[in-house]
Amino acid sequence: MNNRLLELIETSIQEATDRARDSCHAHWAFLKMENEGRLKPDWGHHGPRVLEARNSVYIYWHLFPKRTKRAANYGIRIQPTKKGYTKALFKKAHAWELELISQTEHELKIHRHELKALCDMRTIYRRYLRIAEAKKGESNGE
Repeated sequence: MNNRLLELIETSIQEATDRARDSCHAHWAFLKMENEGRLKPDWGHHGPRVLEARNSVYIYWHLFPKRTKRAANYGIRIQPTKKGYTKALFKKAHAWELELISQTEHELKIHRHELKALCDMRTIYRRYLRIAEAKKGESNGE
């Protein structure tokens, strides 16, 4: 029972992460398509990334300035405010790109809340299992 519930939570996290990645890929695909029809000065430069780290999943926005050489960590991470990612954070975005960002951010906000809840649930359940295992060990040792 314990492992099945943990596996269910892990599967739910993976599915939610995949949905968030799909939203990011859709943003990038649309951005690429829009950039092909525009001159270089009007290209869009903002995009989301999904990062799995420290038993949690994070979704960040990045600004990708014009560069000729790109490193693996290319992009400047945009820090959200307490209200989240607002339009004021995307000062360098063009009007057409700002509309795309707001649509994508609406989807990503839902994914962020879902992933945070699932990751918190996993952390709490793992903590419960450790405590239950410790108590079980104490009762068996006595």
